Amino acid sequence: MFATTAQIKALKTLFRKNDLNAEDEDRILAGYGVKSCTKLTIKSASSLITKLSEGLKKPDKKYTGKGTRGQQMHVTQLQAERIDLLQQLNGWGNQGLYKFIARQTGKNKPVQMLMNFEAVKVIVGMERVYAGKNRRLFLLVNKMTNAGIKALIKLSKEQPANQADGI
Repeated sequence: MFATTAQIKALKTLFRKNDLNAEDEDRILAGYGVKSCTKLTIKSASSLITKLSEGLKKPDKKYTGKGTRGQQMHVTQLQAERIDLLQQLNGWGNQGLYKFIARQTGKNKPVQMLMNFEAVKVIVGMERVYAGKNRRLFLLVNKMTNAGIKALIKLSKEQPANQADGI
């Protein structure tokens, strides 16, 4: 089966965001044995989207706020950072994160291609997975800032070392 329309749009967007020209695009697609995005298989397109997403430059500007009411926006920098931190906290690799995003949103998308409202679903879901059935822990993590989550990650990495020393 060939790549979906959404995957083709995502690939075109990622080529543009990575500042790749038509020649670069042709060279990359030739590595997959095709001349056009439309001829990629779903699995190949997904793999290419993942590779291009990892190469995205992170914006220097920190985005805050929600913008104009009713307007759909892509994930903000703070949301993307929180998803990354929660991924570390849960101990997931990239594949685990992509599977979770697909489960929460019903779409195979990298973090950078999520819409604002989809990112919220993913973040809350990741916080619930971390907390398990402990509602207090979920509420605590949900209220934490990204800096607080960074401190929690640091603490969780140090704690096993302390236990090994008999402390």
